[in-house]
Amino acid sequence: MDPQDAILLFLMFICFGIPAVGITVRFALKPIVDSIIRLRESSGAMNAGVVERRVLEMQDELAQLRASVSELEETVAFQQKLLAGPGAEAPALAATAQD
Repeated sequence: MDPQDAILLFLMFICFGIPAVGITVRFALKPIVDSIIRLRESSGAMNAGVVERRVLEMQDELAQLRASVSELEETVAFQQKLLAGPGAEAPALAATAQD
C-alpha cells in the first residue's frame, strides 16, 4: 500500500467514518440515557415526598415531647410543694411581698 493511499484512506475515515459512528452511537445511547434521566427524576420526586413526610413526623414528635416535658415540670413542681410542707410557702410569699 502506497503512503498516499494510506493517507487518503485515513482522511476518508475521518470525514465519513467518525461522523457515522457518532450518529450511530447517539441513536443507540439516547434511549438508555433518557431512561436513566427519567429514573433519577422520579426517584428525586419520591425522595422529596419521603423527606417532607419525615419532617412532618419529626415536627409532630417534637410537639409531643415538648408537651411531655411541660407536664413533667408541672409534676415536679407540685411534688416539691408537697414535700416542702405547709410552712415553706409562707416565708416565700412574705419574701416576694417585701420586694
